[in-house]
Amino acid sequence: MIKPAGSSASVTFMQGATFDHSGSSTSLAVSLSQPVNAGNLLVGWFAQYGSSGDVQVSDNVNGTWTRAPDSEQFGGTSGDVALYYLDRSKAAAASGLTITVSASSGADFQGTVAEYSGVAAANALGAVAVSRGDSTTVNTGATTSVTAGQLVYAAEVTGVSPGAVPTPGSSDGTAYTERESTASGSAFEEDITDSAAGAQTGTATLSTSTDWYAVVATFAPASSSPTPTPSPTPTSTTPTPTRTATGPRSGITKVLVIMEENQSDRDVFPSGSGSTAAMPYLWSLAQKYGYATNWSDIGHPSLPNYLAIFAGSAEGDPDDCDPGPSCSWPGPTVLSQAIAAGGTAKIYAEQMTANCETSNPGYYDVNHNPWTYYTDSADETECAADDVPSGTTTSGALLSDINSGNLPTVGLLKPDLANDTTDHTFATADNWLKSWIPLIQSGPDWQAGRLAIVVTFDESDQGAGGENVPFVMIAPGVSGVVVSSALNHYALTRFLDEVAGASLLGRADTEPDIAPPFGVHIGASS
Repeated sequence: MIKPAGSSASVTFMQGATFDHSGSSTSLAVSLSQPVNAGNLLVGWFAQYGSSGDVQVSDNVNGTWTRAPDSEQFGGTSGDVALYYLDRSKAAAASGLTITVSASSGADFQGTVAEYSGVAAANALGAVAVSRGDSTTVNTGATTSVTAGQLVYAAEVTGVSPGAVPTPGSSDGTAYTERESTASGSAFEEDITDSAAGAQTGTATLSTSTDWYAVVATFAPASSSPTPTPSPTPTSTTPTPTRTATGPRSGITKVLVIMEENQSDRDVFPSGSGSTAAMPYLWSLAQKYGYATNWSDIGHPSLPNYLAIFAGSAEGDPDDCDPGPSCSWPGPTVLSQAIAAGGTAKIYAEQMTANCETSNPGYYDVNHNPWTYYTDSADETECAADDVPSGTTTSGALLSDINSGNLPTVGLLKPDLANDTTDHTFATADNWLKSWIPLIQSGPDWQAGRLAIVVTFDESDQGAGGENVPFVMIAPGVSGVVVSSALNHYALTRFLDEVAGASLLGRADTEPDIAPPFGVHIGASS
């Protein structure tokens, strides 16, 4: 069914669909009955229950959709519900675009999908809020504040009591327009195509009480962002960096590096036709923002790679060893350089029990904490003050710095051995990233456009050195960038020094500046 959209907004609802299928199958095909116009936004709230793992969404014209960084699990059983979207669809004839919703094993499927014109072609997704409940009142909670004129998309699916027919709600004083609903009310979508400024909330009222799972998401209109050029494909063999146009410039003055462990890029990301990502959330971020296809480690084992990134030298490629007289070096490090240049630096280490800890309690590994190895007075003093236990997603140093906008100029967030792929699974590490990155992006540093997040791996699992590892650049204004030049961890050293406004340390000056190919503008926005 197609319902007319308001004519006052630049964003226009084109068509939508809802679905509810029981029968324990591994996939469900959902078709859009009307033609799909090139460049339009496709978005939906997709659920599977009865199977482990994430719900997956793709279509026969565009391929895999992007998963937004929030989801809810069904209570009491395995399952998943998540917002998926596609910024710029290719054109499709009437009934020519078929969306495939799938799960890893037999599952039931519910959900919604909609097409919109007039949405920004890059970085359209703004704020997201999700919630669940068991009542007649659906309320997602508020998003962060957005500017006026946004598309506000809201949707819900219900659990065990179909027949709870929804009535549209409102957000920030503006009423929602109902777009699609199943006859039973088990899947429902509504929107506001021209929002007021402020925080947005997904709301609706159900005719009977039942469990519900709801989302609200904002998307920028086309007038707020320039149209990008097409993204290069990950299989490009071009020997120089490639990029797409990136929309508003970033103005990056802070970098937080998240370091995972011991995996090559072909182990983590799709490595050929028909293959899938072992860490789908990280892969979705790589596709949304930017990644390198030819980024190599420095050596083996772990320690030389950390020293290389944060001190510009692998220090003779030592074996992993605990800090001490035979396993330490004079500085400086990029961390002490950042402080000397008037900025700040911090390491957040999961499972560490005391600042600058040199032993190995629990799943903490000192070989992954480079500051502890430097003995010059500046680095020793600053490590004791600013190399801290990370805390958790509910309390601790990192969450406090996120919420207060006090993330450092140069920072390292180090998951413990259970969450960095060393001791546990890819899924564990991916879920850990999924728990932290949306929190980081909700804070003032990200919201103000001054923070870049880098996710990379210290070394591959091949044992020789110089092997390719994943490298993902997550920064405001960066969209769909693929950099194919041969690069290594010393290029990250250079990037950290450039952001800190410090002189290039050690071998940082042997690697190219990665900011231009990724479309990152360092320094205050211009």
